[in-house]
Amino acid sequence: MEVEHHLHSTYGNKRPFTVPDNYFSDLSSQIMANIPVEEPVKTSDNTVKTKKSHFVLIRRVRPLAIAAAMVGIIMIAFWSFADYTSNQKSAADTPEKGVGESLSKATSSDSFDEAADYIMMDEDDMYTYVADQ
Repeated sequence: MEVEHHLHSTYGNKRPFTVPDNYFSDLSSQIMANIPVEEPVKTSDNTVKTKKSHFVLIRRVRPLAIAAAMVGIIMIAFWSFADYTSNQKSAADTPEKGVGESLSKATSSDSFDEAADYIMMDEDDMYTYVADQ
């Protein structure tokens, strides 16, 4: 209560903001002046049509675009899930190979260099591996 009394005594009842004269009486006419007017267009058969803005087309197409986007998202999710489950099934069907089995397969194939790069094997490691056998 003391704070309110202090503010009232310091600043008084004067309002700091004012509204211009006839603001609300002229407001509706100012708003109507800012609204774009559709211009009539004469066609070849002497009929007058109003020119529609492109916003009307956007309003009609927007629900279709939203529906198409939703269908696309659902299709992508379905294909991703189907691909994921098929990869899981194929991984479950193939037995896991040990390092020795994969190395022996790599040595018997032409992709020995790729396998050596993958397991980070250099020439010294290869010589010691062959010497141990």
